[in-house]
Amino acid sequence: MLDDIELHDGVINKLFVEYGKQEVTISVNFYDGTGDRVAAEIFFSGVESMQHLGSFDALLDNSISGNINYWRPNEGGDSFIYLSDGCIILRAKKISFSVIG
Repeated sequence: MLDDIELHDGVINKLFVEYGKQEVTISVNFYDGTGDRVAAEIFFSGVESMQHLGSFDALLDNSISGNINYWRPNEGGDSFIYLSDGCIILRAKKISFSVIG
């Protein structure tokens, strides 16, 4: 379940928007429970809206210790990814999370 994925102290690396397909992919590194950060992607499809408020400098400054505070996924509603200094809000019909590698 998406709510069970803990992104606290994770790092957001890249956000890729495909406007024509109404898709957003966010690349992150997160702690998987073993004490190591692993690479993953959060894929939003059927995106109706997206907002990103925050400082790129703050994301970079906090990337070593983790620039993601936590997230609240919500398929069909607003999903929130709270950052060390800001927030990403996406409204999407479907969300998938996959570990890379």
